[in-house]
Amino acid sequence: VLTHVGAAVAEEMNRQGVPVLTPVLSDDNVTQRSPIEGVIRPAGWTASQVTHVFGDWAYEQGYRNVATICYDMQFGYEHCGGFAHVFKDRGGEVSLQLWHAIAEADYAGYVSQLADADVDAVFVGNSGPAAVGFLQAWSDFGLKGEIPLLATETVLDQTSLRNLTSEVALGLVSVGHFAEGRDEPATREFTEAFLERTGRMPSYFAAAMYATAEWVELAVEALGGDLSNTEAFVDAIRAVQIDETPLGPVSLDPYDHTTGNVYIRQVEEGLDGLLWNTVIETYPEVSQFWTYDPEEYLQTPAYSRDYQG
Repeated sequence: VLTHVGAAVAEEMNRQGVPVLTPVLSDDNVTQRSPIEGVIRPAGWTASQVTHVFGDWAYEQGYRNVATICYDMQFGYEHCGGFAHVFKDRGGEVSLQLWHAIAEADYAGYVSQLADADVDAVFVGNSGPAAVGFLQAWSDFGLKGEIPLLATETVLDQTSLRNLTSEVALGLVSVGHFAEGRDEPATREFTEAFLERTGRMPSYFAAAMYATAEWVELAVEALGGDLSNTEAFVDAIRAVQIDETPLGPVSLDPYDHTTGNVYIRQVEEGLDGLLWNTVIETYPEVSQFWTYDPEEYLQTPAYSRDYQG
């Protein structure tokens, strides 16, 4: 799950000659500037892939000056970078960027700075306990409903929503390549089955792993069940294109990364009264390079604290 750990594991598997199918490793450069041979991301994403979309959507909403707060690590740099890059290219201004440690416990100081920033909206990119802590502070300071908050996928993934009250989370907007409240048969049936089996809404991790299993099944079927040739299996994986998964339609680009839908989502009450993400708007066939030319994009630096597009 952690970008630096996933990349290290993938590099070791490459030395062992074992292909790695990794739908949840979001490090941009694994399929961009520093590709690791044998790594394929079926039903996967890059951290900036979804936030490129959000930069465009935020500008379309009329926001012109935003602040961002993200992890002070590669995962955060890529989330914030994708958003800032497109938002600035559209003509917007990112007037304040804050970074916090992955184990940050107190968000009061950050929220105070954001409250005083005089911006149209705030973008947040973190996950897990950090997301829960930040959103609780955002609500406690009375900023929910006062300043539009734009969250990346992991902030309002079910891994966070399960630990948040309706008062804190209901109505919040995020971007992601999975929306468990999407009203399409493949998503609805998966969400209902997962809820019945586990008593919980599925996270993006569950949906991505399930879609990857579908992907592998189709590749195995195409080979008639013969997996004796690793190269043939990898070629079969690359040839798969699925019209509908819980994530939506998916296919691989020439860089072994998934092109698919990205959703603007809103937290609502769903099945069994549980919180879930419904779809406000769908951006179809989103590339890891957004609308930029891949060759030109790969000539720019990777997103970092110093380079945000």
